[in-house]
Amino acid sequence: MRISTRIAATLGAAAALFALFLFWMSTAEERVPPEGVSVLSSADRLLSSSSTPPAADDPSWSPVTLPDTVGVSRAKPARAWYRLRVDIDPSEHRLWALFLRRPWTTASVWVNDALVDDAGTDRRPLPYYVSDLVFVIPAGLVRPGRNEILVRSVRERSSAFLGAVWLGDAETLTGFKARTSRYTQTYVRVIIVVTFVLSLVYAGLFAMRRRETAYGWFSAALLMWAIQNSWTQFDTPPISPAWAWRPVAYIALGWFVICAAVFVHRFAHLRRPRVERSLFVVGALGPVALWITAATNEFAFRITGPFIWVPSVCLLGLYVGWSLLQALRRGPALESQVLAIVALFLAMVGIRDYLRDRGFVETAIGLYLPFAAPVVLLVFGTILLRRFVAALDESERLNLELEARVAEKSAAIEASYAQIARMEAQRARTEERERLMRDMHDGIGGQLVQALAMVDRKVETARMREVIQSCLDDLRLVIDASATGSESLGAVLASLRSRMRRRLEGSGVRLHWPLGESAEDLVLNAHSTLQVLRILQEAISNALRHSGATDLRVECEVECGTRTSQLRLAITDNGGGFDPDSVTRGRGLGNLRKRAEDLGATIDICSGQDGTQVSLRVPLGTTRAGDSDAEN
Repeated sequence: MRISTRIAATLGAAAALFALFLFWMSTAEERVPPEGVSVLSSADRLLSSSSTPPAADDPSWSPVTLPDTVGVSRAKPARAWYRLRVDIDPSEHRLWALFLRRPWTTASVWVNDALVDDAGTDRRPLPYYVSDLVFVIPAGLVRPGRNEILVRSVRERSSAFLGAVWLGDAETLTGFKARTSRYTQTYVRVIIVVTFVLSLVYAGLFAMRRRETAYGWFSAALLMWAIQNSWTQFDTPPISPAWAWRPVAYIALGWFVICAAVFVHRFAHLRRPRVERSLFVVGALGPVALWITAATNEFAFRITGPFIWVPSVCLLGLYVGWSLLQALRRGPALESQVLAIVALFLAMVGIRDYLRDRGFVETAIGLYLPFAAPVVLLVFGTILLRRFVAALDESERLNLELEARVAEKSAAIEASYAQIARMEAQRARTEERERLMRDMHDGIGGQLVQALAMVDRKVETARMREVIQSCLDDLRLVIDASATGSESLGAVLASLRSRMRRRLEGSGVRLHWPLGESAEDLVLNAHSTLQVLRILQEAISNALRHSGATDLRVECEVECGTRTSQLRLAITDNGGGFDPDSVTRGRGLGNLRKRAEDLGATIDICSGQDGTQVSLRVPLGTTRAGDSDAEN
């Protein structure tokens, strides 16, 4: 659709909505004035501060036409008497009533020199009635023929005033007031409460999503609208002095349009900082001018408010609609078009109310702007909630997408970790095989080479048998050590103990080898286990070959400290002993120390006449059964 066509469609829709709104409001309107009610338009006026009726022949009485406004001295409040003379036939109605149509003052009424009622002329602060006043004339006060009605108007301003005055049947006029009050008071108060509650709701949405400033400005606009509509519900100013309350309706109306304009800027993504600064300047200076004139100059206030401020606000309302029409040029945004229709509709309703205030339109209900609230709240609320829900849906979609990506990355990381673990395990197995190959090369390989050399030299059988036996023992140690991935150290030591027991008993040596419970479940890696077994075997072999002992004791236990733990192995014999500092390497002590150093352990050798003890301490850290094959 072309831009010009869309703009024309928007203007047409706004006009159609306004016409439909007027038709809907017309169903609630009543005839003004009601049938059978007389409009009193001629009166006499007398300016006097006296609370008692002036004399009928006072020369200060002057004829006026109602409604009437007259300036008085700067002293406040302004007081004036109005005299209305009317011919009445008492038989026409059971009770008569005097009806003051939106008097904007407080009044007391006398009929034929008798006080009918006083609406608060002596009350402080003085009420000024925005709603209608009905004074029911008691039976008997109305007489056939000419009747004199006096109305005393007391007003907290520098001008006296009396508006439209109706005279007619009391039941008709009280019924008219009740029906119109249902719209002008009951329904309007419900709308005010709903508007205020929705303002709090959108303020809460803004508090939760500070980046969505459109919610904040919409909340402020609703609050200003609620205040502006509330102004008509007070017959007595809620704040003092009274002049401070008078401009509130103008100010709230202006700020409602200003907040709506900024809301449209945020909503339609229009960047107009200069316009907004100008709006804020007007919103700051306008209220100051209104308050100053309300406090000092009644005439200036009556010019500034209705003839300067309100038309300016109507123009701002048209600017809001124009801004939304401009937003239509960016693309087929249905939301912008709907908001433009509503904004133009509100501007039309505001212009209608302005014409009504100026006397061009007379209706029973009066202002229509409060009743436009349901349309605005429904449209604006639906759009903002739709955006909020869309934002939540988008957030949930992004969260789901993020969760899927996280799951994908987690699976990739886990696969990478699994691959790294397999590579580490493969590397560990490779290193373990290399250690075993070195051990076999350095141990079994060297011994086999030695045995071959003995064969070549035709060494005696006993010596050769000893070398071959040592080669077999070392091979068994390597085999036992390679099984530690599934066996505890206790099981490996038990296998060594079984072999060594047969060998020692064959040599006449008794073996005492209890295995501590703490070492039963200990698991070391293959390299550490092999070194421990070799140290044990070397120490036992040295005792068997060189000590001449008859008893040999092996102790194995885990000692737990406050921070670390260690494996303790002690080999003790009852042989003749030796001097560790004077022995040669041929006795194997150098090999023991070298293997202990390679293991990261400490070894102590104590020897004397009572025997020899070799003590090995292997640091364990926190390694226990069930741990992995990690090195200690």
